[in-house]
Amino acid sequence: MQRNRVWRSGLEFWGNILENAPGKARVQNNYGVELLQQCARPHDSIAYFSKAIALDPQYYDPYNNLAVAYLHTQQPGLALQTLQAGLKINPNHPEGYNNLASFLLQQGEYAQAESALFTALQLRPYYGKAHYNLGRLYCEQGNYELAWNHFRDACMKCDLDDDMGFSAFAKLSLILHKYDDAIF
Repeated sequence: MQRNRVWRSGLEFWGNILENAPGKARVQNNYGVELLQQCARPHDSIAYFSKAIALDPQYYDPYNNLAVAYLHTQQPGLALQTLQAGLKINPNHPEGYNNLASFLLQQGEYAQAESALFTALQLRPYYGKAHYNLGRLYCEQGNYELAWNHFRDACMKCDLDDDMGFSAFAKLSLILHKYDDAIF
């Protein structure tokens, strides 16, 4: 019964593993993910991602997660450096290109963001978040029809079949008077 209590949350689960195996990069990374995503504590997560990288510099996931934490803590320069370092280790990681594109979108670097998203989609054609971000990019540029196509693909053809994907698709469908799609 005591052991089952550890499974109440991801933070407790990975916290328990962290106590038992503090020298494992994957454990440090996953505990940091729980702090970042479930607890909304990006400042606290940075130390765990950094430790994971120190333990295994070739393990890509902590670079990507650390970059996201840096973005959440308003450190865009460190986020960009970390994303680039991670992509040098694993240039075939679509999440890295998608996160790089998100960063570039925030900076208004549309051509570079588009290129990064196309790379992500070459690596994983069904990557819904990359289609979603292309939709965001094209909306910001005023190309609503192209944006609509990517929002549709994100949730209808790819793996972003959640409220974020369908909400963007429905809202743009309304704007473009595509009412049947908005209702769907």
